[in-house]
Amino acid sequence: MKSQAMFQPCPKCGRLKNPRSKTCSLCATKGRKKKPADAVTLICKNCTEPFQLPRWRVNQGRGSFCSRKCKDEFLKTIRGKDHHKYTGGRLGPAKYVGTNWQEARKAILARANGKCEKCGRDLSTVKHYVVHHIIGVYKFTNMDDAHTPDNLSAICQSCHAKIHRLGKMPIVEGGDSNRWGNDLEKLL
Repeated sequence: MKSQAMFQPCPKCGRLKNPRSKTCSLCATKGRKKKPADAVTLICKNCTEPFQLPRWRVNQGRGSFCSRKCKDEFLKTIRGKDHHKYTGGRLGPAKYVGTNWQEARKAILARANGKCEKCGRDLSTVKHYVVHHIIGVYKFTNMDDAHTPDNLSAICQSCHAKIHRLGKMPIVEGGDSNRWGNDLEKLL
């Protein structure tokens, strides 16, 4: 711990300073000259008035609007696909849904009768459960073909994690009650 005897008075103001520095921290900051910021003149997208911004802010990709108020007014005028938060229309993005996904999901949960189709655990006791695609959706050109009852299974989250950690999708045996195949049991 430093004692007060180690500090010396500042030659400019008389405050105590670190013995290694020439002046105290207040006097050191007063003497520095700030570099003038390179200002860039831009035109606001909303009100078309010129305004200035430092070059470093423009390099960050900012500088379309002169104020937050102008930005909010501009965003109120944009609708549909041109809006920056547009996600794909009334139903949202069609990345995973397909037209029959909700019906297929309800049918699979009804078929499972509240039990995990992999381990038999009661789904009401687990925190999360999923309807899993046995053959991945990315392998289908038509999204609705991926949502058939033969390709879907209701499983608990722990079984779902085990399946995807393997890196291989389980083999489906046609018409057999063992929907997961024997190879998966050997790997687990």
